Amino acid sequence: MMEIVLRTLTKKKTLLLMGLFFGLFSLLSFIFNPFSDFLIETLNIGLSRTSLSIALLLASAFSLSLIYLQSGGGEEKYENHPLELLLKELESQRKLTTEQLKELREKVESYESKNTLTEEEKRLIIDGAVEQTSQDAIKTIFATEAENLRNSIKDSLGFERLTERSYDITRRLRREIADLRLRSNINLLIGMSITAGGLYLLWTTVSIVDSSELLKQLASEGNESNYKFIKNIILPIIPRVMLVVFVEVFAYFFLRLYKNGLAEIKYFQNELTNVESKLAAVEFSFITNNPDGLRTSIESLSKTERNFILDKGQTTVELERAKSESELTRNIIKTIPAFFKNNRK
Repeated sequence: MMEIVLRTLTKKKTLLLMGLFFGLFSLLSFIFNPFSDFLIETLNIGLSRTSLSIALLLASAFSLSLIYLQSGGGEEKYENHPLELLLKELESQRKLTTEQLKELREKVESYESKNTLTEEEKRLIIDGAVEQTSQDAIKTIFATEAENLRNSIKDSLGFERLTERSYDITRRLRREIADLRLRSNINLLIGMSITAGGLYLLWTTVSIVDSSELLKQLASEGNESNYKFIKNIILPIIPRVMLVVFVEVFAYFFLRLYKNGLAEIKYFQNELTNVESKLAAVEFSFITNNPDGLRTSIESLSKTERNFILDKGQTTVELERAKSESELTRNIIKTIPAFFKNNRK
């Protein structure tokens, strides 16, 4: 885990430095007022000291959050390509065959050393072998070898085609997972930014009320100025509060998209596991030359269906979750008007 974190930080050096840079400047502007004044004069921006510190803090949080959010931006690279695995398997078989030939040669040499033949015996054996080898026998040998070679090429091409198709299916699923992760991270980033903007707007509203000299004067005058006090505090605040509520609802929309994206990523990961297990069964049956198992695996793979038609009374986890969320939203919408009605009474 630590190694993964270090690798990520190494790749995102620029974002890390920017986040630390803005964070340090935000801290210094909070502590030292002359430093804030220096930045405002240098950058020639119309912000107060507190606003500048908050802006730098948000920039720091934005840069550091990108380090996490960019983790799903590209398509994942997977090693152990099926063709590479096939080449490794063929290489291991070649080494095994070489060792077997070497062992067989040693046995033949040891047999010859134990049973030494005379030159006359060797000549008679060779002459007899030549006489027994006719043209028909040679043709039969060549025909058999040609058929074996044809079958071998056919099997290798079929296996290569199978692995290529399998890799294409899994690659498309992995690419879709990577795209979903990127879109979810973007939605999360937008939702966080809008939420931060709404909180900043709410903070400025509280600051305006706290620093208003008119409200302080009306609050100290007595009971006769209560109406004016309430009027002067409610009229400026209500529009701002409504704007904050609207902004936060807008942020909730993107955060909800992020949550739905996580559910879709989980769905595609389950689909990838399902397809990979079936493809592994097909490849294993093909390699072991198991026709029955190959037929069963192919039938199971071909019957993979994702456009389900549910019978009456059937349901799924996703449908039940959607129903519960819809019911919760409906109850919240019904509660808000009832709340205002009770307050009016």
